Amino acid sequence: MTIRNQSQFLLHSVSLVNKKYQEISKITGENFNIFNVLNLQNEETKHSKIIAELLNPMGSHDCHDIFLNAFLDCLSNQIFNCKINLNTQKARVSIEEYIGKVNEKGDEGGRVDIVINDGSSAIVIENKIFASDQDKQLLRYKNQFKNGIILYLTLNGRVASEESSVSLKPNEDYHSVSYDNFIVTWITKCRELAITKPYIREILSQYIDTINLLNNQSKNKQMTEEILDLMFKDESSFESAKKIADEFEKAKALILDKFWSEVSNELGLQYKMDTFFHTPNNQKSALFIKTTNPNIAVIFQ
Repeated sequence: MTIRNQSQFLLHSVSLVNKKYQEISKITGENFNIFNVLNLQNEETKHSKIIAELLNPMGSHDCHDIFLNAFLDCLSNQIFNCKINLNTQKARVSIEEYIGKVNEKGDEGGRVDIVINDGSSAIVIENKIFASDQDKQLLRYKNQFKNGIILYLTLNGRVASEESSVSLKPNEDYHSVSYDNFIVTWITKCRELAITKPYIREILSQYIDTINLLNNQSKNKQMTEEILDLMFKDESSFESAKKIADEFEKAKALILDKFWSEVSNELGLQYKMDTFFHTPNNQKSALFIKTTNPNIAVIFQ
């Protein structure tokens, strides 16, 4: 069988597996996710509220400090050179905490996404999903909480930009943690601890699914295993999977380009792809320019 035929067979087989699990999802009702229904998955402030409420010993979950203790355990496992001394029973959790007006130098003041504070020790969380870094943002938080632990939370655990961290050193002055590893591990632990509280347990399961979707990860491990079995069935299957993976970004770019070209024709505007280097990962954007006035443009990122 040629590589082309093998690739077509592999795609068809994966499609059948995907359809099977789509049907299972319909039967079990797992497609109904309250976070997705309310379109909360892309809003950083909503994620901050969820995380802060779970961390709060006085939270509506009525589980006292067990979720906070689980958070600290996960943190200790990930950050080996960091001493965490926090009295969980006295800890208070706040969101969007105001630490003063940003001064002229830009190294003091602002609002912090999440602060866990027991009066003597503090953990500060800067939550970044899609938003770009602010100028001297982490530096301002470090100046305010000099002895505090600064966590830079992103989808994949990337380090902060130099504009935000300035002179701060990763893994020393601040620590990068991720949704796809750290937060999912913690929420999974919280779900185990909430075994006697079915409402909380199911909400946490949906939240894990939401995070996995944000990271383009399948929420069905069994489906993933079946697809991997197809990909690694033999040498030709692996070669076909690699060929598909190599061409995937090109195929996606072609589909996007076709879509935006059709939009451009409908709007009667000139269109081209553009890259904004100040955004994370050099995200590509669709740029529409008014033909009669090149200084007027519409950008979809």
